[in-house]
Amino acid sequence: MILNSIFAPCSHFHLQAKLTILHSRSHISIPFLPTLSPRAPSPTPLIPSLSNTPSSRSKKPTFATTCAKALPFLVLGSLFFISRFQIKPALAATGNDQVVEMYERILERNPRDADALKVVLYGKMKKGLPGAGEVVECVERLIQVEPEDLEWRLLQALAYDSMGDLEKSKLLFRTILDQWPLLVRALHGLAWAMYQNGEVPASFEMLNQSLKFADSENRVTEKRNIKLLIAELHVLKGDLEMALKELKGLVNEDPRDFRPYLYQGIIYSQMGKNKEADEQYAIYYTLVYDEFPQKRFIDSIIRDAKNKAEFSTKNE
Repeated sequence: MILNSIFAPCSHFHLQAKLTILHSRSHISIPFLPTLSPRAPSPTPLIPSLSNTPSSRSKKPTFATTCAKALPFLVLGSLFFISRFQIKPALAATGNDQVVEMYERILERNPRDADALKVVLYGKMKKGLPGAGEVVECVERLIQVEPEDLEWRLLQALAYDSMGDLEKSKLLFRTILDQWPLLVRALHGLAWAMYQNGEVPASFEMLNQSLKFADSENRVTEKRNIKLLIAELHVLKGDLEMALKELKGLVNEDPRDFRPYLYQGIIYSQMGKNKEADEQYAIYYTLVYDEFPQKRFIDSIIRDAKNKAEFSTKNE
Protein backbone atom coordinates (compact mmCIF):
# COMPACT_ATOMS: atom_id res chain seq x y z
CA MET A 1 0.00 0.00 0.00
CA ILE A 2 2.78 2.43 0.91
CA LEU A 3 4.70 1.68 -2.26
CA ASN A 4 1.55 2.22 -4.31
CA SER A 5 1.03 5.62 -2.74
CA ILE A 6 4.65 6.58 -3.38
CA PHE A 7 4.56 5.63 -7.04
CA ALA A 8 1.03 6.81 -7.81
CA PRO A 9 1.94 10.36 -8.94
CA CYS A 10 4.24 9.15 -11.71
CA SER A 11 3.45 5.51 -12.46
CA HIS A 12 -0.07 6.13 -13.82
CA PHE A 13 1.25 8.70 -16.26
CA HIS A 14 4.17 6.85 -17.71
CA LEU A 15 2.61 3.41 -17.87
CA GLN A 16 -0.27 4.85 -19.87
CA ALA A 17 2.09 6.86 -22.06
CA LYS A 18 4.25 3.87 -22.77
CA LEU A 19 1.59 1.99 -24.68
CA THR A 20 -0.47 4.91 -25.97
CA ILE A 21 -0.30 5.84 -29.63
CA LEU A 22 -0.06 9.50 -30.57
CA HIS A 23 -1.23 10.54 -34.02
CA SER A 24 1.20 12.44 -36.19
CA ARG A 25 -0.23 12.88 -39.66
CA SER A 26 0.07 9.46 -41.29
CA HIS A 27 2.29 8.09 -38.55
CA ILE A 28 1.58 6.55 -35.24
CA SER A 29 4.21 7.56 -32.72
CA ILE A 30 4.96 5.24 -29.86
CA PRO A 31 6.72 6.97 -27.00
CA PHE A 32 8.35 4.64 -24.57
CA LEU A 33 9.20 5.31 -20.98
CA PRO A 34 10.67 2.98 -18.41
CA THR A 35 8.56 0.96 -16.03
CA LEU A 36 9.32 1.76 -12.43
CA SER A 37 10.57 -1.30 -10.63
CA PRO A 38 11.26 -1.92 -6.95
CA ARG A 39 14.66 -3.11 -8.14
CA ALA A 40 15.54 0.31 -9.51
CA PRO A 41 18.08 2.01 -7.23
CA SER A 42 17.18 4.99 -5.13
CA PRO A 43 19.36 7.49 -3.31
CA THR A 44 17.30 6.85 -0.16
CA PRO A 45 15.21 3.90 1.05
CA LEU A 46 12.09 3.22 -1.02
CA ILE A 47 9.81 3.67 1.97
CA PRO A 48 10.65 6.94 3.69
CA SER A 49 10.40 7.13 7.45
CA LEU A 50 7.02 8.24 8.76
CA SER A 51 8.63 9.77 11.83
CA ASN A 52 8.60 13.55 12.20
CA THR A 53 11.71 13.69 14.34
CA PRO A 54 14.50 15.85 12.91
CA SER A 55 16.90 12.93 12.85
CA SER A 56 14.60 10.97 10.56
CA ARG A 57 14.28 13.73 7.98
CA SER A 58 16.66 13.29 5.09
CA LYS A 59 17.63 16.11 2.78
CA LYS A 60 18.37 13.55 0.09
CA PRO A 61 15.64 13.11 -2.51
CA THR A 62 13.31 10.18 -2.07
CA PHE A 63 12.87 7.65 -4.85
CA ALA A 64 9.46 9.11 -5.69
CA THR A 65 10.92 12.63 -5.81
CA THR A 66 13.74 11.49 -8.06
CA CYS A 67 11.26 9.78 -10.39
CA ALA A 68 9.07 12.87 -10.49
CA LYS A 69 12.08 15.01 -11.38
CA ALA A 70 13.14 12.55 -14.06
CA LEU A 71 9.74 12.26 -15.75
CA PRO A 72 10.07 15.33 -18.02
CA PHE A 73 13.37 13.98 -19.32
CA LEU A 74 11.95 10.51 -19.88
CA VAL A 75 9.11 12.05 -21.86
CA LEU A 76 11.51 14.21 -23.86
CA GLY A 77 13.72 11.21 -24.50
CA SER A 78 10.68 9.42 -25.84
CA LEU A 79 10.00 12.31 -28.21
CA PHE A 80 13.58 12.72 -29.41
CA PHE A 81 14.36 9.02 -29.77
CA ILE A 82 10.85 8.04 -30.75
CA SER A 83 9.86 4.85 -32.50
CA ARG A 84 7.51 5.37 -35.41
CA PHE A 85 5.86 3.08 -37.85
CA GLN A 86 4.06 4.02 -41.02
CA ILE A 87 0.36 3.29 -41.18
CA LYS A 88 -2.33 4.26 -43.63
CA PRO A 89 -4.34 7.32 -42.49
CA ALA A 90 -7.57 5.30 -42.73
CA LEU A 91 -6.16 2.74 -40.34
CA ALA A 92 -4.76 5.36 -38.00
CA ALA A 93 -8.26 6.79 -37.58
CA THR A 94 -9.59 3.50 -36.27
CA GLY A 95 -9.21 1.96 -32.86
CA ASN A 96 -12.64 1.80 -31.22
CA ASP A 97 -13.74 -1.57 -29.90
CA GLN A 98 -16.24 -2.32 -32.67
CA VAL A 99 -13.71 -1.62 -35.42
CA VAL A 100 -11.08 -3.72 -33.64
CA GLU A 101 -13.53 -6.61 -33.33
CA MET A 102 -14.29 -6.37 -37.06
CA TYR A 103 -10.60 -6.61 -37.92
CA GLU A 104 -10.16 -9.47 -35.47
CA ARG A 105 -12.77 -11.36 -37.50
CA ILE A 106 -10.78 -10.55 -40.64
CA LEU A 107 -7.73 -12.08 -38.97
CA GLU A 108 -9.68 -15.24 -38.25
CA ARG A 109 -10.05 -15.66 -42.02
CA ASN A 110 -6.61 -14.35 -42.91
CA PRO A 111 -4.16 -14.46 -39.96
CA ARG A 112 -1.42 -12.80 -42.03
CA ASP A 113 -3.35 -9.66 -43.01
CA ALA A 114 -0.79 -7.01 -41.99
CA ASP A 115 -3.20 -4.05 -42.11
CA ALA A 116 -5.72 -5.87 -39.93
CA LEU A 117 -2.98 -6.79 -37.46
CA LYS A 118 -1.94 -3.14 -37.23
CA VAL A 119 -5.48 -1.98 -36.48
CA VAL A 120 -5.88 -4.66 -33.81
CA LEU A 121 -2.47 -3.72 -32.40
CA TYR A 122 -3.54 -0.08 -32.19
CA GLY A 123 -6.70 -1.07 -30.34
CA LYS A 124 -4.74 -3.19 -27.85
CA MET A 125 -2.23 -0.41 -27.27
CA LYS A 126 -5.00 2.04 -26.40
CA LYS A 127 -5.70 -0.07 -23.34
CA GLY A 128 -2.31 0.87 -21.89
CA LEU A 129 -0.70 -1.54 -19.44
CA PRO A 130 -3.68 -3.97 -19.19
CA GLY A 131 -3.31 -4.71 -22.90
CA ALA A 132 0.46 -5.27 -22.87
CA GLY A 133 0.20 -9.05 -23.18
CA GLU A 134 -2.11 -8.75 -26.19
CA VAL A 135 0.25 -6.17 -27.69
CA VAL A 136 3.07 -8.70 -27.49
CA GLU A 137 0.93 -11.29 -29.27
CA CYS A 138 0.03 -8.87 -32.09
CA VAL A 139 3.57 -7.60 -32.49
CA GLU A 140 5.03 -11.09 -32.65
CA ARG A 141 2.52 -11.99 -35.35
CA LEU A 142 3.53 -8.86 -37.27
CA ILE A 143 7.18 -9.88 -36.95
CA GLN A 144 6.27 -13.13 -38.70
CA VAL A 145 4.41 -11.27 -41.44
CA GLU A 146 6.92 -8.41 -41.85
CA PRO A 147 10.21 -9.83 -40.50
CA GLU A 148 12.31 -7.06 -42.06
CA ASP A 149 10.45 -4.25 -40.28
CA LEU A 150 12.65 -3.14 -37.39
CA GLU A 151 9.85 -1.16 -35.74
CA TRP A 152 8.03 -4.32 -34.70
CA ARG A 153 11.13 -5.67 -32.96
CA LEU A 154 11.58 -2.42 -31.07
CA LEU A 155 7.93 -2.44 -30.05
CA GLN A 156 8.22 -6.08 -28.98
CA ALA A 157 11.07 -5.21 -26.60
CA LEU A 158 9.10 -2.23 -25.31
CA ALA A 159 6.01 -4.32 -24.66
CA TYR A 160 7.95 -6.82 -22.57
CA ASP A 161 9.38 -3.90 -20.62
CA SER A 162 5.82 -2.69 -19.99
CA MET A 163 4.90 -6.10 -18.63
CA GLY A 164 7.84 -5.98 -16.22
CA ASP A 165 9.78 -8.73 -18.01
CA LEU A 166 13.01 -6.77 -18.00
CA GLU A 167 15.25 -9.73 -18.80
CA LYS A 168 13.29 -10.50 -21.96
CA SER A 169 13.21 -6.83 -22.88
CA LYS A 170 16.97 -6.50 -22.44
CA LEU A 171 17.57 -9.62 -24.51
CA LEU A 172 15.45 -8.28 -27.36
CA PHE A 173 17.11 -4.87 -27.32
CA ARG A 174 20.55 -6.50 -27.29
CA THR A 175 19.57 -8.69 -30.23
CA ILE A 176 18.65 -5.57 -32.18
CA LEU A 177 21.91 -3.89 -31.18
CA ASP A 178 23.91 -6.89 -32.35
CA GLN A 179 22.80 -5.96 -35.85
CA TRP A 180 22.49 -2.18 -35.45
CA PRO A 181 24.95 -1.30 -32.63
CA LEU A 182 24.31 2.44 -32.76
CA LEU A 183 20.53 2.41 -33.07
CA VAL A 184 19.71 5.02 -30.44
CA ARG A 185 16.14 3.82 -29.87
CA ALA A 186 17.46 0.40 -28.89
CA LEU A 187 20.21 1.92 -26.72
CA HIS A 188 17.54 4.06 -25.08
CA GLY A 189 15.33 1.06 -24.31
CA LEU A 190 18.21 -1.10 -23.10
CA ALA A 191 19.61 1.63 -20.84
CA TRP A 192 16.25 2.15 -19.10
CA ALA A 193 15.60 -1.57 -18.75
CA MET A 194 19.03 -2.00 -17.16
CA TYR A 195 18.42 0.93 -14.83
CA GLN A 196 15.09 -0.49 -13.71
CA ASN A 197 16.79 -3.80 -13.07
CA GLY A 198 19.25 -2.15 -10.69
CA GLU A 199 22.14 -2.27 -13.16
CA VAL A 200 23.08 1.41 -12.99
CA PRO A 201 26.89 1.13 -13.38
CA ALA A 202 26.42 -1.42 -16.16
CA SER A 203 23.95 0.89 -17.89
CA PHE A 204 26.45 3.75 -17.87
CA GLU A 205 29.19 1.40 -19.05
CA MET A 206 27.03 0.15 -21.91
CA LEU A 207 26.34 3.70 -23.09
CA ASN A 208 29.97 4.73 -22.71
CA GLN A 209 31.11 1.75 -24.77
CA SER A 210 28.57 2.69 -27.43
CA LEU A 211 29.88 6.24 -27.32
CA LYS A 212 33.43 5.02 -27.93
CA PHE A 213 32.26 2.93 -30.86
CA ALA A 214 30.35 5.87 -32.35
CA ASP A 215 33.49 7.99 -31.99
CA SER A 216 35.63 5.35 -33.70
CA GLU A 217 33.14 5.22 -36.57
CA ASN A 218 32.91 9.03 -36.74
CA ARG A 219 29.13 8.90 -36.22
CA VAL A 220 28.57 12.44 -35.01
CA THR A 221 24.77 12.33 -34.71
CA GLU A 222 24.81 9.06 -32.79
CA LYS A 223 27.49 10.43 -30.45
CA ARG A 224 25.31 13.39 -29.51
CA ASN A 225 22.25 11.24 -29.00
CA ILE A 226 24.15 8.85 -26.75
CA LYS A 227 25.50 11.75 -24.71
CA LEU A 228 21.93 12.97 -24.26
CA LEU A 229 20.98 9.50 -23.05
CA ILE A 230 23.83 9.60 -20.54
CA ALA A 231 22.60 12.98 -19.29
CA GLU A 232 19.07 11.57 -18.91
CA LEU A 233 20.45 8.65 -16.93
CA HIS A 234 22.24 11.06 -14.57
CA VAL A 235 18.91 12.85 -14.02
CA LEU A 236 17.14 9.60 -13.26
CA LYS A 237 19.94 8.75 -10.84
CA GLY A 238 19.38 12.13 -9.17
CA ASP A 239 22.75 13.64 -10.10
CA LEU A 240 21.61 16.91 -11.66
CA GLU A 241 25.05 18.53 -11.52
CA MET A 242 26.60 15.75 -13.57
CA ALA A 243 23.71 15.95 -16.02
CA LEU A 244 24.37 19.68 -16.43
CA LYS A 245 28.05 19.00 -17.04
CA GLU A 246 27.19 16.57 -19.84
CA LEU A 247 24.72 19.00 -21.38
CA LYS A 248 27.12 21.95 -21.28
CA GLY A 249 29.64 19.79 -23.10
CA LEU A 250 27.04 19.15 -25.80
CA VAL A 251 26.41 22.89 -26.12
CA ASN A 252 30.12 23.54 -26.58
CA GLU A 253 30.29 20.88 -29.29
CA ASP A 254 27.28 22.15 -31.24
CA PRO A 255 25.52 25.30 -29.99
CA ARG A 256 22.84 24.95 -32.69
CA ASP A 257 21.22 21.86 -31.16
CA PHE A 258 18.19 23.03 -29.15
CA ARG A 259 17.88 19.90 -27.00
CA PRO A 260 20.66 20.56 -24.44
CA TYR A 261 19.27 24.04 -23.74
CA LEU A 262 15.82 22.58 -23.15
CA TYR A 263 17.18 19.93 -20.80
CA GLN A 264 19.25 22.48 -18.89
CA GLY A 265 16.26 24.77 -18.53
CA ILE A 266 14.18 22.03 -16.94
CA ILE A 267 17.03 21.03 -14.62
CA TYR A 268 17.52 24.63 -13.48
CA SER A 269 13.76 24.92 -12.91
CA GLN A 270 13.91 21.84 -10.71
CA MET A 271 16.85 23.34 -8.82
CA GLY A 272 14.90 26.55 -8.22
CA LYS A 273 17.30 28.59 -10.37
CA ASN A 274 14.61 30.37 -12.32
CA LYS A 275 16.85 33.02 -13.90
CA GLU A 276 19.22 30.40 -15.31
CA ALA A 277 16.24 28.33 -16.45
CA ASP A 278 14.69 31.25 -18.33
CA GLU A 279 18.00 31.93 -20.08
CA GLN A 280 18.14 28.35 -21.34
CA TYR A 281 14.49 28.34 -22.40
CA ALA A 282 15.06 31.58 -24.34
CA ILE A 283 17.91 30.02 -26.30
CA TYR A 284 15.82 26.91 -26.91
CA TYR A 285 12.99 28.98 -28.42
CA THR A 286 15.39 30.80 -30.75
CA LEU A 287 16.68 27.48 -32.10
CA VAL A 288 13.69 25.13 -32.26
CA TYR A 289 11.90 25.31 -35.58
CA ASP A 290 8.17 25.99 -35.58
CA GLU A 291 7.41 22.84 -37.56
CA PHE A 292 8.98 20.54 -34.96
CA PRO A 293 6.24 17.88 -34.58
CA GLN A 294 6.06 17.85 -30.78
CA LYS A 295 6.78 21.54 -30.11
CA ARG A 296 3.40 22.24 -28.50
CA PHE A 297 3.77 19.26 -26.21
CA ILE A 298 7.26 20.41 -25.20
CA ASP A 299 5.79 23.85 -24.48
CA SER A 300 3.48 22.21 -21.96
CA ILE A 301 6.44 20.48 -20.30
CA ILE A 302 8.23 23.82 -19.98
CA ARG A 303 5.14 25.50 -18.51
CA ASP A 304 4.76 22.69 -16.02
CA ALA A 305 8.42 22.93 -14.99
CA LYS A 306 8.12 26.69 -14.53
CA ASN A 307 4.89 26.43 -12.54
CA LYS A 308 6.39 23.85 -10.21
CA ALA A 309 9.48 26.01 -9.72
CA GLU A 310 7.35 29.06 -8.88
CA PHE A 311 5.21 27.02 -6.49
CA SER A 312 8.30 25.68 -4.73
CA THR A 313 9.77 29.18 -4.42
CA LYS A 314 6.56 30.57 -2.88
CA ASN A 315 6.41 27.76 -0.33
CA GLU A 316 10.01 27.94 0.83
